[in-house]
Amino acid sequence: MNPPQPCVILEVGAEGGSITLLGVQTADGWRFRLKSTDHSDTFFDESHEAADSGPNDSRTADSWPAALKLLDSYPWHRLYPLEVHPDFREIVFDAVAARYGSKDADPWDQLSKWRDVCGMPGD
Repeated sequence: MNPPQPCVILEVGAEGGSITLLGVQTADGWRFRLKSTDHSDTFFDESHEAADSGPNDSRTADSWPAALKLLDSYPWHRLYPLEVHPDFREIVFDAVAARYGSKDADPWDQLSKWRDVCGMPGD
C-alpha cells in the first residue's frame, strides 16, 4: 500500500518565491509540512529572519496550531494568496483576519484577496 500523497493546504507567493503548507490526512489527523521555494531579499524584507536554515527547508507539524506557528515564522498573511484547500478555507481565513486585527491594519486590502481565495462572503 502506498503512503498518502500530500496535498496543498495553503500556498502564498511573492516576487521571490512561494511558501507552501502541505498536508497529509492520517488515521491520527492531519500532518503538515512547510516548504519555501526561495529566501531572497526580494521575497522577505532584509529585517525578517526566517526560522529555518535555507532555501527549500522543510519543517513539520502534527496539528493546525503547530502548522500556524511554522507559517508565522514568515509574513505569510501579507503575501499573495494563491491556493487554499477547500477543507481549510474557513480556518485559514480566520487565521489571516486575526493577524490583521482590523481593516485599518490592512493597507493593501489583502483581506479581500484572502476572502476571494477562501470563498468567504464579503463585508
